Amino acid sequence: MTNIPQAVTQSARVADTIVIRRMDITMVLEASSNDVTNQMRWAMFNWIPDDTAVAPGTAAYFESPAVFGPLSPLNYEGRANFRTIVDRFVTIAGTGSAPTALSIRTFRTSIRKHFRIDFQSTTLYGTNHVYYTIFSNSALSPHPSYFLTVRFWYSDTF
Repeated sequence: MTNIPQAVTQSARVADTIVIRRMDITMVLEASSNDVTNQMRWAMFNWIPDDTAVAPGTAAYFESPAVFGPLSPLNYEGRANFRTIVDRFVTIAGTGSAPTALSIRTFRTSIRKHFRIDFQSTTLYGTNHVYYTIFSNSALSPHPSYFLTVRFWYSDTF
């Protein structure tokens, strides 16, 4: 999520190191048209290793989503590789044609957690980047959908 290009524009960085000051997050989860009930899990985390060599997948953060589903514990053996920013479990009920009060779930917050991201020189890769993962226990297609917007407030000069 933090592949911020290097340039001299409003949405770019000048340096190879930035400090995230704040994250404004808006997430909307919507029920599918077939499954009546779904559990969903979504998370944002810092991936500490250099993602040039090792980019994380869902199983790098969660222990085993295929076995435990949305209630999966975090990856115990890999815990030194990530830091949790936000981790949410959400139940959605209803369908597109028979909505309920839980058919659409909204999450909105501003997280003020300062952390540093180091980029490899002139690339989008480096250490401590922010990653996002989501999955559900949906068995029927189409699956629940989501909309995510994140604004990163950062500085690249100290």
